[in-house]
Amino acid sequence: MSSSEHITPPKWPIRLLKRVVKPAYLEEIEGDMEEVFYDYLEGHTPSQARRHYIFETLKLLRPNLLRRISGTTQLNYYGMFKLLVKTSIRNYFKHRMVSTMSLIALIFGVVAFQLIYDWIRNEQSMDQFHSKADRIHLATARLNPNSEPTALHVQRIFGIDYAQFPQIENSLIIHTYGEDEIKLFRDETAYSGKALIADSTFFKVFDFALLQGEKSVLDDHSSIVLSKAFADRVFPNQDAMGKAVSIQCDQKGTYQVAAIVDNIPSNSSITFDFIVPRHSKGFWRRMPQDLLLMKENVDLRAFNEQIRYLGRERETSRFPESELSLVSLHDLYHNHPFHISLLSKYGDRTSYRTMQIVAGIIFFITLISFVNLQSTLQLTLVKKVGVKQVLGANKFDLGFEIVVSRMLYFIAAAAFAFGLHQLVFSDYVSALNLSLDNRPITDLRDISIVVGFIVLVSVVVSLVQVYRIKTMQAISGEAKVLKVPASQRVLTVLQYSITILLLIATSVVFNQLKYMLNMDTGLNQTDILKTDFFEIMPNGAEDSVTRQRMINQHAYVLSRLQQNPDVIAVSQGTMPIDIAYQNPWKIVSETDGYSSVSGMSVDPAYDDLFGVNLVEGRFFSDSLDANNEPKVIINEAAKKYWGIDDITQVKLTTNTRSNVTESYDIIGVVEDYHYEHLSQKIKPLVLTYYVNMDTDILVRFRPGKEQETAAFLEELYQEVNPGGFFSYTTMESKVAQQYAKEQQMGTIYLTLSLVALLLSSIGLFTFAFHETKRRTKEIGIRKVNGAHAGDVFWLLSRSFLSTIVLAFILATPVAWFFMQEWLANFANHIHFSWWIFAGVGLVVTILALMAVSLQTVKLARLNPVESLRYE
Repeated sequence: MSSSEHITPPKWPIRLLKRVVKPAYLEEIEGDMEEVFYDYLEGHTPSQARRHYIFETLKLLRPNLLRRISGTTQLNYYGMFKLLVKTSIRNYFKHRMVSTMSLIALIFGVVAFQLIYDWIRNEQSMDQFHSKADRIHLATARLNPNSEPTALHVQRIFGIDYAQFPQIENSLIIHTYGEDEIKLFRDETAYSGKALIADSTFFKVFDFALLQGEKSVLDDHSSIVLSKAFADRVFPNQDAMGKAVSIQCDQKGTYQVAAIVDNIPSNSSITFDFIVPRHSKGFWRRMPQDLLLMKENVDLRAFNEQIRYLGRERETSRFPESELSLVSLHDLYHNHPFHISLLSKYGDRTSYRTMQIVAGIIFFITLISFVNLQSTLQLTLVKKVGVKQVLGANKFDLGFEIVVSRMLYFIAAAAFAFGLHQLVFSDYVSALNLSLDNRPITDLRDISIVVGFIVLVSVVVSLVQVYRIKTMQAISGEAKVLKVPASQRVLTVLQYSITILLLIATSVVFNQLKYMLNMDTGLNQTDILKTDFFEIMPNGAEDSVTRQRMINQHAYVLSRLQQNPDVIAVSQGTMPIDIAYQNPWKIVSETDGYSSVSGMSVDPAYDDLFGVNLVEGRFFSDSLDANNEPKVIINEAAKKYWGIDDITQVKLTTNTRSNVTESYDIIGVVEDYHYEHLSQKIKPLVLTYYVNMDTDILVRFRPGKEQETAAFLEELYQEVNPGGFFSYTTMESKVAQQYAKEQQMGTIYLTLSLVALLLSSIGLFTFAFHETKRRTKEIGIRKVNGAHAGDVFWLLSRSFLSTIVLAFILATPVAWFFMQEWLANFANHIHFSWWIFAGVGLVVTILALMAVSLQTVKLARLNPVESLRYE
């Protein structure tokens, strides 16, 4: 014991007991607890003894030991609390104009912030529900020094055995088939869906939750896994487990449903409708991707160096300059180094940072609004505060009243904000075409934290405000005490500056979007649709009968389309705004390495359908060219890129189309046209005549005949694919989809700008309300001395208008700078016009006048006798 005499128990638990425990028990409890501490100290460390002491002390906070907090004649904190709750409610209804505005500002601001944060949180947590997400990597190859990395079947093409690397815990090979490439049949009914053809290790790498079935389900080559949504679609109101289904693509087979995956969360970059065991068939035509699950604490940089040159020295290698590397799943989504069919969506760093800034702006505006409104409300209670001080209220009493009042605001705002958030969430997600899951518990927590922080700041500001007021100033209603502080006016200017900035940004985004949607791309973009009649061609050796039937059906479909009077042109190939594939190309005679160049597959009717203009040579022809011949057409950008003077004297070659290096004749040059997002400059493009029966069918129809053409196509589709689901896409909708991100950003900016404008207007309205109340007698005296209503209106309004003018002056250069930076991301963009700034300034000014005019006009028209009698 002597060695522990200098160690003492913590003091605060006993101090707590002295405040809340009945005095009769304190002396005995204190002695017992000290003995407990030293006894426990004999066999434990001091920190353990202190923790045990605290725990045992807190256990004594039992009802029978606590002091009574009600039912006494002496005022206690509980009674004071009840009184202040009633007082706060009375004050709310007495000053309901300012109080309600304050509550509305807080609710709407927090809901707007939370809706943005829902998206940010979803992006932050993308794929993180997989417990091994940080260890999942994609194997990639750079085929040539000048080419971009691409996702290939690295294991097969470069002859790599992943089992030879101790750093690799598991490997997973996945083929991806899109909805237009594979169908699942239940009986005679066909269902389109995205399919993954995966190794049995799929559920060892990914943590998609299984509602039914085991993680080893893909070990069985006859099993198939369905997502819950797809299972409900194929087997409505039935248990899908154990049911037989079949698939049809380049392979055919019958499988038994052996597992159901829960609905895929919105924070998953990988989505699917069903999974088929890869080993159930010997060959799948779609190029797979190799995913590697690395062991923990592997040095990825060192591993990339280890595998960098593997496979390039093999005798059969087509890529002697190749370089291999791994890319993390996280980087695949957020950095989008290239497109792979496995991922259903990609992130955008610019959009992510922009949304973070916008969320911060909305939070800041909400904070300013609520603090200013509460401070304004506090000014209306100045005389009441002075009276309470005279009657003996100390600073603690005044502060406690503010805390109780704000606590009621916190409860009401958190409850209403959560309810409003849940009410608008689905419409918000639908209107902006977002992929977000509703998480009520998490949202309630986040909303409570945000509301709590804003309310806490307002408490601190109000406490400082009240503690600075002297008693006699408060009682006399001294003018300088009742005036809105300069700091609040500065915050209002800042609030309006941010609002104006958002409105200018919204105008620029929408004008840029309109410009892109209506810009001449060099192609015909109207009255064109894309559809798909056939799955991937079956392997001839496995199903020659199906193959021949498909050939006959293909010829029949094209014949029927060409006979339809509403159809102007028919082609097969890649729609210009679809993703162009990247292939390494170079001039045959050049010694330089290959370069990655965009490519698209077309047929001889492609130029007529899209109105492609030739500047040299000719386009593909049915009579002169055959499918998959070594001939290409390039655009003007490609001709310039390679420095070609005479296309007849130059040949191109690529090393990815076959094991044999082949020379390609350049038979023509087309005028440059935009085939990518207009933020990109027109890049070199190589067109090849390489189409299959399953290639998309492109139809140009007569103007105004879309519905008739679609109905004809659906009828023809059902004739060829009984029980199937027909769908089509117009080029105009694809163009709009291409700029969906800008549309989404513009809508978000517009919505948040309106919220910011609403909050700013509420704040200005409240200031006007307070100022008119404060200056009522002054206005009465001015009117007695001959002032007209117009003079009074201008006198009251000019201070508020000066706030708008100053805010506009501050916001304009900032908006100009940031929007110039944003537009610099587009190779084709609008130029700033003065009317954008003037229009925003006019709108904000009109709304500001509307916000203050109700009070100023009312006071300006008030009878001076009533003004002088006002108290």
